[in-house]
Amino acid sequence: MFNKQSFINQIICIFCGGLSTFSLEPYGYLPFIGFFSFGVFFVFKSDNSLKVFFRGISFGFGWFFSGLYWIGSAFLIKSWLFQIILPFAVVLLPIFLGFLWGCAFYLSSKLSKIIGNKFVWLTILLPLSEFFRGYFLNFPWLMPASIFTSNIYTLQSFSFVGVYSMNIVLIFLIILPLLVKSYKGLLFRTTIFMILPILTLFLLSVNRLIYKVEIKSKNDFLITIVQPNIAQKVKWDRSLFKIHLEKLIKLSRYESEKFTYKKRLIVWPETAFAGVYPRDEKILMDLVKKLINKNRDLSLFLGLIRKHDGKIYNSGILFDKYHKIKKVYDKNFLVPFGEYNPLRFFLNFIPTLASDMDFNVGKTNPNIMLNQSLDMMFLICYEIIFNNYIFKNLSDKTFLIINITNDAWFGNTIGPYQHFDFAKIRAVEFGIPVIRVANTGVSGFIDPYGEVVEKLELNKEASKTIKLVDKLDNTFFKTYGNSIFIFIIFYVFIFNIILSKTINRKRFL
Repeated sequence: MFNKQSFINQIICIFCGGLSTFSLEPYGYLPFIGFFSFGVFFVFKSDNSLKVFFRGISFGFGWFFSGLYWIGSAFLIKSWLFQIILPFAVVLLPIFLGFLWGCAFYLSSKLSKIIGNKFVWLTILLPLSEFFRGYFLNFPWLMPASIFTSNIYTLQSFSFVGVYSMNIVLIFLIILPLLVKSYKGLLFRTTIFMILPILTLFLLSVNRLIYKVEIKSKNDFLITIVQPNIAQKVKWDRSLFKIHLEKLIKLSRYESEKFTYKKRLIVWPETAFAGVYPRDEKILMDLVKKLINKNRDLSLFLGLIRKHDGKIYNSGILFDKYHKIKKVYDKNFLVPFGEYNPLRFFLNFIPTLASDMDFNVGKTNPNIMLNQSLDMMFLICYEIIFNNYIFKNLSDKTFLIINITNDAWFGNTIGPYQHFDFAKIRAVEFGIPVIRVANTGVSGFIDPYGEVVEKLELNKEASKTIKLVDKLDNTFFKTYGNSIFIFIIFYVFIFNIILSKTINRKRFL
């Protein structure tokens, strides 16, 4: 089975998957999505379901290897042990994720021999595999639907159906030419039931932006985002501790005299305070007193490491104008191998990337009430990529999502751009402005339509003070959530059955 031709076929699938990722940000070369379409066609070119399975794995491997290589950058920062592990990490993860895609291709091939079309089955099963890894495996990075974030009009589609459903839309658009090629004139009456809803979705998306509700600025509420651009290799150098803090204070004060405000919030990135609380409480409090003037309504939210009852947490702390702690939030979603070792029982000798000890899962709610009608949601690092977590904690009073992170681990790669894209998707899905503050970038302020109001580019030391804007009253996705995804899956399933029967009837006649 694995002869020279089979090897060449696997390589073709890998290259198709890899080249497809160049259609995503930060590249945005949209024509490259054609490689995705050709890859799907080539995987299904064989009638042997087992060959389809292995080609599907190769195609998925190419996609994830090319799009997630940046994860390996974190392994270069730590000791020689992690550099030895690096090749295994950057290869095994894409293989596993490719295996999920291979299963989707395999089942599509098998089921089509019973009923339905294999391309349409893939429109159901590949998005289901994406939903599985995002919702249950907590790893929704690099979803095909991310291609729609590169255009401000198609980005609006997420407000209606959400990211998981947009995977269905993309896969159908990709397989549509393959369906036309396979069945030609037989398809028009049937495919109109899929094409019309997609056209309607995009028309609604364009209409949403053209006739968007005017977003009012909260002129009395300012937010200062601070991007210190401190390299991960020197971030925890104690000899540079005070220098880094002085930089943060300087950036926080930059141009502040130009603004008048009733309330102002300064936001520092994840672990901006490179100490441990409460061990370094005195240094932290001296910093807070130096920055916050009690005569003005000024607050500070920063990330740090917190130790409590022998456990360590990746936390965020909000200080009010009286130098009091108003909120402590401990990160709920931890990064496997980065903040804890999920294979501790088998690989006890391997520490985590962020610490020699495993972090603990937080139990605190990410929301903080400013008054009886307004609350903010704080998210740390990649918690922004989980819309189910936001759903769980969202309320009608939530008017702002703040995401602090430390993407310095990933250097000058595409990782921070992918992370920023998720912030845009969340803003559109929920109609709530999102503020993202990263150590080395990309930081920015995103309005409820996904438009980037302010942006601090990667590897740039800067700060920016912005006026907060109102949220939208609601979005369709915010109302119905991921139940929309289930409905669309069922709709495509019915379409597949009707398509199959229509084609069989035509052939019989």
